[in-house]
Amino acid sequence: MAAAPPPFQTASPADSKVGPWLAVALGSIGLALLAIAAVTALNRLRAGANWVQATGTVVGYEEVTSSSRSQDEPGGAVRASRVYRTSSYPIVEFVDQEGKTHRFTSRLGAVDGTQMQLPVVYPSGDLVQAEVQHWFAQTGWMVITAGVGMLLCIVAWLTRRFF
Repeated sequence: MAAAPPPFQTASPADSKVGPWLAVALGSIGLALLAIAAVTALNRLRAGANWVQATGTVVGYEEVTSSSRSQDEPGGAVRASRVYRTSSYPIVEFVDQEGKTHRFTSRLGAVDGTQMQLPVVYPSGDLVQAEVQHWFAQTGWMVITAGVGMLLCIVAWLTRRFF
């Protein structure tokens, strides 16, 4: 009588046709995302010495309404409907080193209250890139990109190892 194979037995490449290709695809995408996050982080660190700090004031809010479609299937019936979502983004006003007043709309979500003081940073000579000094505004998407890249690399390794 043959012994049962142990659980999570490593499959050989000849056992699966999809596993190796899936692992290569997921691993490649994961490594590309990690590379994008690393290059962006390095560029941000190099430019960090040339960033200027200022104090900004919230002078109002810009409301953006977006819509999406959703489908409900209660009891097997398909009903499509539109879902509307309104987001508020603070409009921040600050004075640069030359004493000129500038405004920008923050990429962060709503901040409580107008006339609130916020730290603002911008690259010297490039006021278009001004942003509220907050960890998520400055590095949040890089952290998310790197996290998704690492997750895809782990899934690729598990796919190659077990499937």
